[in-house]
Amino acid sequence: MELSIGEVIYKLRKERGVTQEVLAKAVGVSVAAVSKWESKNSYPDITILPSIARYFNTTIDKLLSYEIEISNEEVMNIMKECASLFEKNSPENAMKVCESYIRQYPNSMFLKFRAGSLYMMSIPSASSEDEAENMLNRAIELLEVSSQSEELEIIETSKYILSSLYTMKNEFEKAEEVILSLPKVSMDRDDMLIGLYINQDRVDDAKEILKNLTYKRVNSVLTCLNYYTTIYLKEDISKAKEILDIQDKVIKVFGLDDICGIGNNMTASHIHAKDKNMEKTLEAIENIIESAGGDYNLDNHILFDGVKLFEGVHSKEYIVLNLKKLLDESIYDFIRNEDKYKEILSKIDEFGK
Repeated sequence: MELSIGEVIYKLRKERGVTQEVLAKAVGVSVAAVSKWESKNSYPDITILPSIARYFNTTIDKLLSYEIEISNEEVMNIMKECASLFEKNSPENAMKVCESYIRQYPNSMFLKFRAGSLYMMSIPSASSEDEAENMLNRAIELLEVSSQSEELEIIETSKYILSSLYTMKNEFEKAEEVILSLPKVSMDRDDMLIGLYINQDRVDDAKEILKNLTYKRVNSVLTCLNYYTTIYLKEDISKAKEILDIQDKVIKVFGLDDICGIGNNMTASHIHAKDKNMEKTLEAIENIIESAGGDYNLDNHILFDGVKLFEGVHSKEYIVLNLKKLLDESIYDFIRNEDKYKEILSKIDEFGK
């Protein structure tokens, strides 16, 4: 097992504003020796550890097992690096890099949560069914750990994702169990806080809660409508189209066309393809590409200004290029010889250049 003592010494030295020269002189070694420790080219001699520990006012045990903390911002930078490897390198190499960070920061639940989420989102990049299965299983392992976090948001989001992953593996009992472990809340305290703050003329506090609560509720409605379309696709295509129309109106009324464009048009393309409506199917697929080209934020939105969206790490190019895999489904066979379809494929290929 690789010791991280060199990184620990570097962190402690930087925290105290000490140079390598000062530390070297204090513990009786050369500057080159300290440099080798910190660059992981060598470890301090065991006889020097007491001196280093005393210098930093710590114990040898703590020096060897010092927990190197990592910020959420650093985690996101790591995830962007790994996401880029999934896109441009190979899932195998991307996972090796990602796993090396997990070993380096074993106590970061946020890192495990984001890595598990990344593996799930990167499954389309797998080159074989075995590789996809490996990514899926590792995502489950990481999210099962992060679901034991002390942070409520990480716990709940991990469990929501886990329920989807268990479902993908047809482990329906596990999916139901993890969903039922989440609290069922009949009254949201934020509803009461908003009224309380308004009565106290704490308008800014009320607005801060209100915009996040409204966004959450609108998304819940859209999720419910999406479930309706899934059900009616199996029962009655005309009703599925009616629900899709309602969904379109909700998105437009709340000004979420950019945010919801990809997901909504994917649903639309599937419905229209099942209905063998060539024009609307092609239109929906083209809209997916256009939606992927924008930057998603809610700045200056009359209702949701300042609401922080879940930050994705994959590029827009990756999302669009994986649209090709969606189009491989047999349901889209009836459009393959159309000139418009070939034009769309050319646009998708342009994203990869």
